[in-house]
Amino acid sequence: MSDYPKIAAVLEQHLNQSTSSFSIGSFGAIAEFHHISDEPVITDKTNDLTMMTKRGGIRFEITENTRPIAYEALSKNQHRWQQGVAFCLPKTEAGMNRRKGLTELGADKEAIDSTQSDSIIFDMGIDAYNIDFCIRTRDKVLIELLRQFEGQPYDKLSDQVKAEIISASPCRVVISKLGRIEVYQAIGKEKTPQGPHTHLLPKLFSKKITHSANIPIPEGLVPCLMLHPGNPLLDNSGKNIPFDLSLFNQFQELLTRWGLSECNEVKKALFDAVLSGSDVSGFSKPISREARATLRVTLRQMCQQEQFKLYVDKWSEYFERLSLS
Repeated sequence: MSDYPKIAAVLEQHLNQSTSSFSIGSFGAIAEFHHISDEPVITDKTNDLTMMTKRGGIRFEITENTRPIAYEALSKNQHRWQQGVAFCLPKTEAGMNRRKGLTELGADKEAIDSTQSDSIIFDMGIDAYNIDFCIRTRDKVLIELLRQFEGQPYDKLSDQVKAEIISASPCRVVISKLGRIEVYQAIGKEKTPQGPHTHLLPKLFSKKITHSANIPIPEGLVPCLMLHPGNPLLDNSGKNIPFDLSLFNQFQELLTRWGLSECNEVKKALFDAVLSGSDVSGFSKPISREARATLRVTLRQMCQQEQFKLYVDKWSEYFERLSLS
């Protein structure tokens, strides 16, 4: 695969970058991995695309047909934007086991934490297309409880049973065709903890979609791994920071290489038009939803950069107003 060396290099780079995080998931069911900068690494095999800390672990398994899609998307905050890289597979290759009920799978021989390879892993039976959402444990009481309800979908379990699972806080294991994330730290009962964590939301995963409509995945592809590079306006806890030009430029390189061509063309044309002093009304509104979002995102980015500040306000006002019409 011609792009494999670049994909591997990018994944290795961002494993070692504390501003970046990764996720494997489906809509409403997801595991996230983030290496906190001062946290010791237990297993550091970045050349093998694996990392483990006391809070969790991640292992990438990039395949021949992996296709990265770099994207930018609008944020509800009118001054911000979202960004990421979705590592996708053709839909015919991305499908996982789609178990419809709680299923005991035996010892987890593929565990990132090799000391847990004899622990019992259970698929939670959420019937997601692109992931298996599992839990792993040696807790005999929890194992017996899970065996009692084998075959039942997670969203049909009683609130009491769900509460017992959460209270036991087993390791969560989320697997796709491009890797796995293991989360060792306790389930956050009141707020999302720092570092690796999971979300399992039946109201969302019951929609049976693999990703948010805001992520522009081409038809026929399915996201199996996500890279979330540091946002130039937000820190890892979601708090505002001064615009970080280096983080911005770092992601723009990924966007140039792996972004959708239509969106990249709109971004370049807009840069040229704004800097040349062109009449805003003469710039054609893009046709596709993805390209229209790119236009508005790019204007938000221009507002953060000194070279555009003499020109960009009228462009931003015009297209934000146009988007509401």
